[in-house]
Parts: sequence; structure tokens; C-alpha cells
Amino acid sequence: IGDQFLRQVAQRLTASVRENDIVARLGGDEFVIVLTEVFGTQEATAIASKIIHALNQPITLGSHTLIPSASIGICFYPQDGRDRGALMQSADIAMYHAKSAGKGVYHLFDAAMMAAATNRSELERALREAVTKQEFVLHYQPQIDLQSGHMIGAEALVRWQHPQKGLIAPARFISLAEETGLIVPLGDWVLSEACRQTRAWQDGGLAPIVVSVNLSGLQFRQPGLVARVAEVLALHALAPEF
Repeated sequence: IGDQFLRQVAQRLTASVRENDIVARLGGDEFVIVLTEVFGTQEATAIASKIIHALNQPITLGSHTLIPSASIGICFYPQDGRDRGALMQSADIAMYHAKSAGKGVYHLFDAAMMAAATNRSELERALREAVTKQEFVLHYQPQIDLQSGHMIGAEALVRWQHPQKGLIAPARFISLAEETGLIVPLGDWVLSEACRQTRAWQDGGLAPIVVSVNLSGLQFRQPGLVARVAEVLALHALAPEF
């Protein structure tokens, strides 16, 4: 069914462009269209809109009815790249901007996107290094019983302690950690550190409290999650109810 679906998509793409244009499948569900003799953004966006409309129509394959959608990145030669590699990179960056905006959207490449992509790449490299070196610290947001005024719990919240940039808030890096899978080792460190700190507070004579730890959906997909939680609790001699 998947192969038939891709063939139908390819036929619709071919029917949406002109005879002298090129339609090629890169692999998976990614296609590239080369428009020859296009003299402005209006002509290119008109074709992109035509493609999106064509792909929005249902495809019926046997008993299956599927509705495709496309995210389209548009770039122009020579201003967005003077060779095939540069043009492909520009189109790819624009496509990911389109994907982040929702289904059935096209986006034109601009220089700001390249700067953003470069910054993201640098942030990812630094984040990988930070996970390896454990350059993180936990802050604890307390839960207070308003009647007694006592702290009855806390939520462990991770911050990135960057050696040059200082404390980096999670809004800057958690989504990137999710996208790259780095959230799994990072989340494991958070779990272990929160358990260590909770045990240290109890050993210091503080009244026991429940410490909440946030888990990523990616961590829930790890087959050994329950065993890992049990292992960390045992390592720090911490009762599960805390």
C-alpha cells in the first residue's frame, strides 16, 4: 500500500508541473521538483499551491482511503545557492520551516533561515557535549501547604549550566533534546540527580517530601524504563513513595 501511495503522489506531482520540469524522489517520502524558466516568486508559489491542492485530494487504494499532505520548501538559483548541494540545503531548510508551520504549507527560503539553521546546529553540538559532560543543574520548585505553611513536595526542573553562557533555560534546549533523542540520557541524569538530592535532604534531617520528575514521551518508549527507575531508587536507597 505504501509503495502504491508513493506512486500516486509522484503522478500527482508530475501532473502539477510543466513538461520540461523535473520531478524526482529522493527517498522515503521526500521529493524534489526542479522548475525550469521560472522568473519570479509568484510563478513558483502558484505551482506550490497547485501541488498542495492536488495532494489534498484523497487517494483510494483497495479498501484504504488516504489523504496526503505536503510541506514545501522553495529556493531560487543563484541567490539561494550556486550549486546543487547549496540549493538542496536551502530548499531543505525552507521545507522544515514549512513543516513547523503545519500541514499543507509552503515556505520560501531566506538568509535568516540559514542563520537559524547554523545556530541550531551549533546548539545541538554543544548540547551533545553538555550531555556527555553532565553540564546540568536541577532547580526545585516547591509545593506549599497553605494551611500549615510547610513544604510538602517539589518539582525537579533542569537547567543547562553552560561553561561560557551561564544558566540556559529549558525553553532553549528541551525541544532540541526531544528532536535529537538526547532527552533520554538527559532525563536519566535528571532522575538520578533528583533521587540523590532527595536522599541527601532526608539524611540531613529534613522532613521527607515527594519530589516530582518530568519524563519525556521518548523515555516512556524505552523498554527498560520501569527497571531503570527501580535501579536508581535502589542506588540511592530512596523509597519509591518519595
